[in-house]
Amino acid sequence: MQLKNSLVTKFVLLFLIWILISTIPYTIEKNNQLPNSNSTYYENLKTWPNEFLGLNNNQSTGKGVKIAILDTEIKFKRITNLKGEYDFLSNHTNNSTPVESTHADQVVSIISSIAPGAEIYLIEVVDEDGQLKEHDLKNALNWLKKNQADIVNMSFGFNSVMSTIEPILEQLYEHNTVLVASTGNEGKSRVLYPASSRYTISVGANDFLGQRWFNSNYGNELDFNMPGVKIIDRYKNLYVDGTSFSTAFMSGIIARLKELNPKISNKEIYIKLVEMTNASKWNETNGYGTPTFH
Repeated sequence: MQLKNSLVTKFVLLFLIWILISTIPYTIEKNNQLPNSNSTYYENLKTWPNEFLGLNNNQSTGKGVKIAILDTEIKFKRITNLKGEYDFLSNHTNNSTPVESTHADQVVSIISSIAPGAEIYLIEVVDEDGQLKEHDLKNALNWLKKNQADIVNMSFGFNSVMSTIEPILEQLYEHNTVLVASTGNEGKSRVLYPASSRYTISVGANDFLGQRWFNSNYGNELDFNMPGVKIIDRYKNLYVDGTSFSTAFMSGIIARLKELNPKISNKEIYIKLVEMTNASKWNETNGYGTPTFH
C-alpha cells in the first residue's frame, strides 16, 4: 500500500511540474514581448523556423526567381533584394497613428531571409487600416499578368470567392505563376479566399512541435502548414503569430525550388512539396503537413 501511495505521489508531482513548465511560453505569448536576449529561449525563438524547415540542408537562395508580394506599404527599405514597389491603392486613408513597421515589413523580411537571391517586388494593395478592395486587387493581378512574377505571395483573406478575381488567378496559374495564400487566423474550419481557390497553394500555421496553431484556419482546401507561431519581428522587440508569416515561409521555400529548376510546372512544384513532407495522407487539420529540406 505504501509503495502504491508513493508512486501516486510521484506521478502527481511530475504532472504538476509538467503543467508549470508547459505554461511558461504561453505566459510570454500573451503580451508578445520577447524574453531577455541572452536567454536560451530567445535563441531558440530566433532559429526554430529555420531548423524546423531544414533550411541549412539546402544552399539555394532563390537566385533568378521573381517574387511579388501583395501587401501593405513597407516602412523599412533596407532589404537589399527589394527591387521595386508599386502602389495599386485607389485611395489612401489618413491614419495619423505612427507605425514603426508594417505587415509587409515582416512578410518581406521573412521571404528575403529564406531567398536572399530572389528579386522581390512589393505590390501595395492593402491600405493603412488593413483594408483591401476587390478593385485594387484585380488591377494588381492584371498588372502581374503582363509583368509576370514566378511567385505571388498573398498574406490576406476574404470571406467568400470573388468572381472577378478567380479568372485572373486561373490565367496566372496557367502561365506557371505559383500563387501562395494564407488560410486565415480565426481558428475556424474554413479557408479564406484566395487560399480556398483551386489555383493557389493554401498555407496554415503550425508551432515548433508541428501542431496546428489554434487560431489557424483549416478545412478541405488546406494544402500545407508552415511555421507561424513566435516569429520574431526584426523591427520590433516582440514576436508575431499568424498564417501570413507561414505563407511567407512557403514562398521562400518555393523560390529555392524554382532556382534549382526554373522550368518546373505548378503541378510539379505541388508534387515536390508533398514529397518533402513525407506525409502518408492528407487531413483537414494539417493538409499534407510541412515541406522540409532533408
